[in-house]
Amino acid sequence: MSPKDLSARMQQVATRARPGRPGVDEPPVSPAAEDVSPAVGEPRTPGAGRTHRVTVDLDDGAYALLRRTALDWFVPGSAVLRALIAEMADDPDLAGRVRSRSQQR
Repeated sequence: MSPKDLSARMQQVATRARPGRPGVDEPPVSPAAEDVSPAVGEPRTPGAGRTHRVTVDLDDGAYALLRRTALDWFVPGSAVLRALIAEMADDPDLAGRVRSRSQQR
């Protein structure tokens, strides 16, 4: 992928534009708008509500993989990481592999 193509693809992702569908773009959605806390007195859904910001230092290879994956899937990198965490919560085998790898570093 040329630098010009990569730049165009990043612009499409940033504006949520879909290739081949000019003029049908969805407006960007702020992450805060997706994680709205329930009104006072409403029951909280497990996993909903308050969010936490996490900073992770990635080497060049891991960062490139995350960005390339996010671009290919037309999602933010944070959505890829959230999905990975959800998969780990649902899959004990994956969680075990992640635990083993995390203890090696």
